Amino acid sequence: MKHIRSIYVFCSIVTSVHSGASKLPEETELTTNCSNASLRKVPEDLTPTTTILDLSYNLLFQLQRSDFHSFSKLKVLILCHNRIQELDIKTFEFNKELRYLDVSYNRLKSVTWFSLAGLRHLDLSFNDFDTVPTCEETGNMSHLEILGLSGAKIQKSDFQKIAHLHLNTVFLGLRTLSHYEEGSLPILNTTKLHIVLPMNTNFWVLLRDGMKTSKILEITNIDGKSQFASYETQRNLILENAKTSTLLLNKVDLLWDDLLLIFQFVWHTSVEYFQIQHVTFGGKVYLDHNSFDYSNTVMRTIKLENVHFRIFNIPQERAYLLFTKMDIENLTISDAQMPHMLFPIYPTRFQYLNFANNILTDDVFKKSIQLPHLKTLILKDNKLETLSLVSCFAGNTSLRHLDLSENLLQHENDENCLWPETLITMNLSSNKFADSVFRCLPRNIQILDLNNNKIQTVPKDIIHLTSLRELNLAFNFLTDLPGCSHFRRLSVLNVEMNLILSPSLELFQSCQEVKTLNVGRNPFRCTCELRDFIQLEKYSEGMMVGWSDSYICEYPLNLKGTQLKDVHLPEISCN
Repeated sequence: MKHIRSIYVFCSIVTSVHSGASKLPEETELTTNCSNASLRKVPEDLTPTTTILDLSYNLLFQLQRSDFHSFSKLKVLILCHNRIQELDIKTFEFNKELRYLDVSYNRLKSVTWFSLAGLRHLDLSFNDFDTVPTCEETGNMSHLEILGLSGAKIQKSDFQKIAHLHLNTVFLGLRTLSHYEEGSLPILNTTKLHIVLPMNTNFWVLLRDGMKTSKILEITNIDGKSQFASYETQRNLILENAKTSTLLLNKVDLLWDDLLLIFQFVWHTSVEYFQIQHVTFGGKVYLDHNSFDYSNTVMRTIKLENVHFRIFNIPQERAYLLFTKMDIENLTISDAQMPHMLFPIYPTRFQYLNFANNILTDDVFKKSIQLPHLKTLILKDNKLETLSLVSCFAGNTSLRHLDLSENLLQHENDENCLWPETLITMNLSSNKFADSVFRCLPRNIQILDLNNNKIQTVPKDIIHLTSLRELNLAFNFLTDLPGCSHFRRLSVLNVEMNLILSPSLELFQSCQEVKTLNVGRNPFRCTCELRDFIQLEKYSEGMMVGWSDSYICEYPLNLKGTQLKDVHLPEISCN
């Protein structure tokens, strides 16, 4: 009993069952979680049928060959964030089912290799190796898909031993890098290369070699002070034999000029998709923005997300125009506290624009913008106020999808709206719209989200929205179900969380196409007026979303909390 009790002191055990096709037997996975338990050695009394063993975030400094002998079914072993200094792969020779081994974030200085033929994921990143720990046995792991490595020195010979492996991902998590032999990275044969940079590293050399290595290149921890200042920039460098089509930069802190140089360098390479996340930039500006060469590129998409500005001496308009003059298909600048956006005076090729989570106001639409090819516009979570102004802008585009959610938008009855005929999807949720918004909608709209506004009724004198299929009016102030006299093709209607006491049956008479209806979480008054609605559900063949848990009486008090399906309203007392 003492042994059994000790398991639960340190470890939690979870059993899960996975089944594939109906004819296959069920496969049971037993997870033993011993993480964050201050363990100094592997417990001896763990369940031998464990398939997933988590020993992360402990104080393990040495592994014994006997530690894992009894786990014949072990598939996943997580040993990250410990203090292990030496690793003998032969420790796992009896774990024939082992597919996933994570020994990252330890203090490893040496590895004694042994070929684990079935291993698919091996992570040795963020350790204290002097050189990258590869050898012939590493190259014999033919099923390896994901490989994490680290080393203070990287040279060609390290990767030549594994060059024949067709890897999905190589992850270089580097604590320090004192020497890098140019041309080492391109020896790797991998679809994706992810490098986490240490301080005092030549960013340009690793960027150039990384782009010769893999289709997808991701670089994290880019610091202008230590990775740019002491190294010559690549102003006029032409990159040959580049493979990268997707370039991802994360956690970036740069001077504006350095960021500009990166864009110019990447612009003339094989990169089609360029994403920068969590970027901070600023500082004095010395480069001439007008000298940016926008010619000869295959770039299609640029995404800047989570952008922070330090004080820097440059008119913001110049920064905006740098990106909008790129004239590519897709541009995202989100979560950047951006108060404005400027476009060139000539037509551009943009098809997708995402400026979500900024502080854009109506001023952005007060100047002429020529975006004839625009299909999708996302302006979620800004400071826009006038819907008709947005419509006048959109009327000069080929817009199909528009997201204006989480703004301050309203519509006055006397304002004209000029939506394009192409617009079919609109998200107007979480604004300040009242009933008048229905007088400013595109005629061909198919999917309309108006949830979380101030709508009380659907006006009778609005245009017929003959194409409308889905309408979301949840979290408003409706007192009854809207009819379908103006939207004959409506198939999905959501009016949950309104003020509907007794839904009328007009909707069911005029809305012959409705297949999905959500009226849940309304304050239902369970009197005879509701009897027909309750009866109707029995014949609706599952049309009511959330039935019956979300359909609960609010009135009268003696029925409050009762589900509608349990309310008995006999015909004789209601006739």
